[in-house]
Amino acid sequence: MGKQQGKKKYRLNFILEEDRSVEIVRNLARSEMKKVFAKHGVVSYNLDDVLSKYITGEMQNDEKG
Repeated sequence: MGKQQGKKKYRLNFILEEDRSVEIVRNLARSEMKKVFAKHGVVSYNLDDVLSKYITGEMQNDEKG
């Protein structure tokens, strides 16, 4: 059997300033992730769903002031 790689976790923090900020961040993330996926031969059929789930315009508790 081949050696199995562990999952890597990433966290990106953005400061959202305008009405379309969430959409802009999703587009940036989608573009960069597709580059990495292509490099490693990965296919993601639900990338938009995943980005919508994890990139939201909601403030976290530590950001509310």
